[in-house]
Amino acid sequence: MRKMSIAEELAKRQKKISVAEFFEKNRHLLGFDSRPKALLSAIKEAVDNSLDACEEMASEIMKKMERLKKKGKDVSKFKEMLREVLPNIEVRVMKASDRWEIVENPGPEERIVGEVYLRYGKIVDVVGMKLVSKSKEQILNSSRKALQYEFEADGYRIYVKREPAKEIPFYSVFLSSVKEGEKTVTKRFSLRTHVSRYRIWVEDNGPGIVKEQIPPIFGSLLYGSKFHRLKQARGQQGIGISAAVLYGQLTTGKPARITSRTNEKEPAICMEVQIDTLTNKPEIVFEGVDEHFKQKHGTRVEIELEGTYSINVAKFLKRTSIVNPHAQITLITPDGKKHVFRRTSTKFPKEPKEIKPHPHGIEMGILVRMLKTTKSRTLLSFLTSEFSRVGANSAKHILEKAKLKPNMDPKSLTREQANALIKAMHEANLSRPPTDCLSPIGAEALKKSVYAELNPEFVVTTKREPNVYRGIPFQVEVGIAYGGNIKEGEARLLRFANKIPLMWDASACAITNA
Repeated sequence: MRKMSIAEELAKRQKKISVAEFFEKNRHLLGFDSRPKALLSAIKEAVDNSLDACEEMASEIMKKMERLKKKGKDVSKFKEMLREVLPNIEVRVMKASDRWEIVENPGPEERIVGEVYLRYGKIVDVVGMKLVSKSKEQILNSSRKALQYEFEADGYRIYVKREPAKEIPFYSVFLSSVKEGEKTVTKRFSLRTHVSRYRIWVEDNGPGIVKEQIPPIFGSLLYGSKFHRLKQARGQQGIGISAAVLYGQLTTGKPARITSRTNEKEPAICMEVQIDTLTNKPEIVFEGVDEHFKQKHGTRVEIELEGTYSINVAKFLKRTSIVNPHAQITLITPDGKKHVFRRTSTKFPKEPKEIKPHPHGIEMGILVRMLKTTKSRTLLSFLTSEFSRVGANSAKHILEKAKLKPNMDPKSLTREQANALIKAMHEANLSRPPTDCLSPIGAEALKKSVYAELNPEFVVTTKREPNVYRGIPFQVEVGIAYGGNIKEGEARLLRFANKIPLMWDASACAITNA
């Protein structure tokens, strides 16, 4: 029997992996590389989806209104519907569980005396120590509340008290000394908190999601409706919310809970969904009806994950409201505080229109793929039907320069011919692509929003005319403000892209590098 070669042995180890399995081991590529960033990223993805859903519903309502207006029919009912879908988004961040360690002599020679496990603020398990008592909530510092626990370990009484003045709950340890013979001995202990679990809840008043679409939207990576459309969008990869589900699943082992209703006459569907990382397919863990869902139509997303809550969550939502003045966003923090970022406009932003790719922005690989999949039978019709700003005369000029016949079958082109075609396309004298694929905030709406959030003494906003880079349209809107709630001597740069606050890599922009 012939012995297998080394190459054949190595070949046995090769196997295909799914995209979900890849990101399971490389979650940092999705923005979940630290606990503070992970919690904020999950909230961001859910809020982005909520804003998009409300805007898409408004777009459909406005299209119906236009059709009825042309027929001379009454549209007052639809105007009321339009007001009802102005985004009302509620974000809740709830503490799910903690783990404490009581440590003797913190440092190289430390010893863990005991562990305490908490869930939703209540002790569920104690290891290595004895819970002696839990005092009632005590009123401290002008009606602020604090919980105090008393444990026994090695004869010592250890008291753990919450410091209520802290924005994020902080716990300090107090202990009593014990007598060993004639000596009074006091050991040094400290409390160390470990990874915290939070449950995020994001609810909107959008159109809701039909039952059949809930599992693939939340339980499959690279599934979405925006990837193939060329127009301004908050996100288009089809990874966002499903990546948050995957992160929650990895860190807690729990599925995401989705509640949605599409019609007030129908019950709200509730599903618990997780991702099969080996196949990148959704698994439905639970399916039922939620009788307590109050929205006439809308969606609620709940994900439990490991993270760290910080003030950046409130900052992100406040900045989101500045560039989305038609939205009202409510945040309820882990300690129960409520922050409302109110809308300053009742008008939806202009809907961006989908456009075709422009020849100046096309790349070789994309062109080859388009040539293989096109339904056009000739190169002339391929250029005029699948690209923007290419008329019959421009197409003939491009083909003449590439030395290709107009009636050639696009699928028959060789690599050399495709190279000649793309070179001619890039060099062609064509009009810029249409810029109605953009949806600017608007100078006046931006000014009102800045006034509402920062109450400045002075503010001015403006925008440039749309421009194009490598065939991709873009537009810059800017504002400057001082005074009011802005601290004196402080200069802050707030950056946004596609109506999303950029919270990380503050210097990674053209403004800093210019």
